[in-house]
Amino acid sequence: MAILDKEIRQILLGRTKLLPDGRLSTLEEGDYMLPRGIVDGAAAVRFLGVMRKAKVLTSDLPDKKLRETVVKAMQNIGRGIELQAAPEECACLLRYVLSRPAVLCFFYDDELPVIAAYTGRGLTGFISLLRAFAKFRKELPDTVKYADEAAPDHRKEERAEKKRAKLEKKQAKLEAKARKQADKKKPKNDGNVQRPAEDGAAKEE
Repeated sequence: MAILDKEIRQILLGRTKLLPDGRLSTLEEGDYMLPRGIVDGAAAVRFLGVMRKAKVLTSDLPDKKLRETVVKAMQNIGRGIELQAAPEECACLLRYVLSRPAVLCFFYDDELPVIAAYTGRGLTGFISLLRAFAKFRKELPDTVKYADEAAPDHRKEERAEKKRAKLEKKQAKLEAKARKQADKKKPKNDGNVQRPAEDGAAKEE
């Protein structure tokens, strides 16, 4: 999920290109983007970060049919997005006049269909998330609804694992530095240390 979050952040910053089919995609190596000035909401994303809210969808539709329904709903409310980090997932960008842009993304997590909304942090960002979910819900048929259960969120686990790895790396550096300092304090044997004469050694005449 960390890779997906980073890609969505790039989209909210406006670092995108237009594909032949009309969808947006993040820039790849070698792509060139003409300067377009500051995109709406980009300042909040750059300085405050991205906020996210996710909901579980409940439906009796088979997975393929549910995905088709979600894609159709997204096409009606925003511009489609091709995600490089997850080509099998579908997403769209929604723009508003009085609040920040938002990205809706549909994926499966722990075998649960999840719809997640992303936008820049802040009061107007929270409003954008509410508007995105409300607008998306209006496009869904009665056979698809928001579930009451909370959507799984593995980002906390990923952040904890990343923090643990960082601490282990830092500890390893400290231990290596301590060993290096200890080696410097050890007396050096330069080969010039005189040894006591052995018994029976020849004396000078």
